[in-house]
Amino acid sequence: MTSATASRPGSDKGERDVQTSERSNLGLGRAVVGARLRAGRLFLALAVAILVLGATSLGAAKLDFLPEFQPPSVQVQTEALGLSA
Repeated sequence: MTSATASRPGSDKGERDVQTSERSNLGLGRAVVGARLRAGRLFLALAVAILVLGATSLGAAKLDFLPEFQPPSVQVQTEALGLSA
């Protein structure tokens, strides 16, 4: 082997760290997908429950389409010595 093609021990340690972190990130995704596949009906029921809860809370929300606007008011306070208020 030439020195250009020889690998140094520990030279790819940073690459291994990146691969390990990518695997741990993928592990959570795989766990969620695996749980979804194992308990499909449970996830479907959960999604339907969230949709129903959102629809009922939207119906009960107080929406004001035409809010009451108050005309702007300005209050000016000044001091003038020698003048009576």
